[in-house]
Amino acid sequence: ALRQADEAALMQVPGVGPRMAEQIVAFFAEPRNAAVLDRLLEGRVRLQASPSPSGGPLAGLKMVFTGSLAALPRRAAQELVEEHGARVVGSVSRETDYVVAGEDPGSKLAKAQKLGVSVLDEEAFLALLRERGMTLPRG
Repeated sequence: ALRQADEAALMQVPGVGPRMAEQIVAFFAEPRNAAVLDRLLEGRVRLQASPSPSGGPLAGLKMVFTGSLAALPRRAAQELVEEHGARVVGSVSRETDYVVAGEDPGSKLAKAQKLGVSVLDEEAFLALLRERGMTLPRG
């Protein structure tokens, strides 16, 4: 059902905005992604958990990303913080340490503000990384 859903149907899901719906539809439209999913469903792919870093300058932090970032792609930013100990989660809760809000942030920003979760714009996010001694990739 998820593969067949259009953007309008996906936007009915709490936390899914127009940009996310567009990306989900594009993901399922990509033939290579469909082939991997078919293999998963047929049991021909085994998932292996990768060890998460127990330390690092961002150890113990839970972060949510919303909207698009200019300095580096959002996916790269998520991978970067995970490599340095943070846990990237998809939805905002009281346990979230930071919401990183880029352009067109969507409903996650409003939920963070409602719950009193710290919100970082892109500049503040990059400053946090530098403050924690991280070297940022050049783009």
